[in-house]
Amino acid sequence: MNRKGKIYVIVVVLAILAIIVFDYVKPQKINWYPSYAKQHKIPFGTYVFYEQMKRVLNNDNIVDVYQPPFEFLERDSLQKGTYFFMNNNVSIGEIELERLLDWTSSGNTLFIASNNFEERLLDTLNLETATLSNFNTDNSDYFLQLKPKALESDSVYKFDKSYYLFYFNKIDTLNTKVISVIDVKKDSLIENNAHVNVIKQPFGEGSIILSTFPQAFTNYFILQNPNQDYAAGMLSYLDDSKTIYFDNHYKSGKSFYTSIRNL
Repeated sequence: MNRKGKIYVIVVVLAILAIIVFDYVKPQKINWYPSYAKQHKIPFGTYVFYEQMKRVLNNDNIVDVYQPPFEFLERDSLQKGTYFFMNNNVSIGEIELERLLDWTSSGNTLFIASNNFEERLLDTLNLETATLSNFNTDNSDYFLQLKPKALESDSVYKFDKSYYLFYFNKIDTLNTKVISVIDVKKDSLIENNAHVNVIKQPFGEGSIILSTFPQAFTNYFILQNPNQDYAAGMLSYLDDSKTIYFDNHYKSGKSFYTSIRNL
């Protein structure tokens, strides 16, 4: 190979190396996929929450469930506890819901955090949901507060990654305990004019907790101080002396591949 050819090869190799280096060091596009999977470290994964839950609660009592509830609840060996669902959308069918409600009424707790719920479940608990939007505000912030104050604190928590969220615009005031409220105006929390977004109701010998704000358990929310306290407040309603069945079936990210460069 003559001198000119060698120079050409060197230039090509250097150019390729430059492209590789540039591609590696340039800012990576953030992956905002709403995974909610416990192993994902992307903003809307729940890796941080799951690890926090294992530390705060009794790790020996946390059972990962990968089967649909209808199949899992067929087991005769199940102990009393909490069935914990959390996803942007938990689409439980009517037959499966009946099985869950039967299990709950026998002295267990059903916890569902989802943007929406089955109409059958809402009708059973005399609830209705509506949309809360920040389109007409000067910023993209939503403000949350625990009610009653599970952590004995007046802290207000902020979330800023959604054009709209959901809340309960109708509740059964005689049977419903309000756990959290949300609004686009911080003053509404102070004036008690905010919207209800987390509730608890007795159901037979058990109880049901519903949250319209599953984003509370995402990496993005928890890693913004002091939002980890809000998630801890939610955990305080779980009885860690009993088994916590952590659902991994109803997860948007259960078959979603996450590149290590997005972690």
